[in-house]
Amino acid sequence: MMRRVLGALVVCGWGSAALAGCAGGPFGAVGTCVDWVAYATPADALADVSHAVIGTVGGQDGTTDLYSYEVNAWTVHVDRWIKGSGDDELRVLSAPETCSDGSPYPAGDPFAAASGPQLILLTDLDGTWTSVTPWQGIVPAPDDAVPEAWPAGTMGSPAPEE
Repeated sequence: MMRRVLGALVVCGWGSAALAGCAGGPFGAVGTCVDWVAYATPADALADVSHAVIGTVGGQDGTTDLYSYEVNAWTVHVDRWIKGSGDDELRVLSAPETCSDGSPYPAGDPFAAASGPQLILLTDLDGTWTSVTPWQGIVPAPDDAVPEAWPAGTMGSPAPEE
């Protein structure tokens, strides 16, 4: 009888660990798994977000916790609001890739590589600005305009049509 009870506890324990998935524990990745949306074009992303700016990325402004990951915060100098309104200077969290161990930015933080005018697509999480996705939250904005397409190789973007 004791073996059956122990066997049932082991099966229940493994089942619970499997269900935990990205919630952590000894068998899964740490942090929340976010199912990020992929937009076909920057205009599609702009239509879906509530706030967006054309601006330049200043320096890193510390780190903080987002979805149980330590993420980078950046100062953004706003040239103009494309959608919504707000301050001329923002603190924006760079959304992390989720469902994995290690760095929240396996391919590098896109804000760290940004130079010149950028279209920054924002989400307001209870008064904290964050990029809308890890891959499509910031894109170069030549001529201070919304680009027609994502840069080649933008992760999360649909494959180009042939």
